[in-house]
Amino acid sequence: MKEKIWSFIRSNYVLTICTGSAEVIWAASLFYAADKECLYVMTDLNTRHGSMMLENNNVSGTIAVAVEDISQICGLQFTGKVTLLKGTEEEKALQLYEKRFPVAKTFRAAIWQINFTELKLTDNNAGFGTKYYWRV
Repeated sequence: MKEKIWSFIRSNYVLTICTGSAEVIWAASLFYAADKECLYVMTDLNTRHGSMMLENNNVSGTIAVAVEDISQICGLQFTGKVTLLKGTEEEKALQLYEKRFPVAKTFRAAIWQINFTELKLTDNNAGFGTKYYWRV
């Protein structure tokens, strides 16, 4: 089950992350790089979602494949904690991120680590409504 979920994560590259404050929730699509059991995303501290993640590190999100045929739906929902990286952790994450997205070498933005708390993969390719759960 865990490997099925990670295989899906590694085969994609864009997620939608949701964050919130006491007044509002917000969603943003971001490119990501996967490490062993976490994801790295790059976004500026001055973005709406970046400033909200500094205030509240609880996030949720999705990774989805766009298909028209419902029998081919495959997508992931997750919850987790996001951390703004600094120092050696930041450098290691940047190396991984820039390896996946070389264009990231041409600009600088903050790099964040997403540690999952719960994941649910829906994979209709394995049978309509098939779900795989992983609680960390």
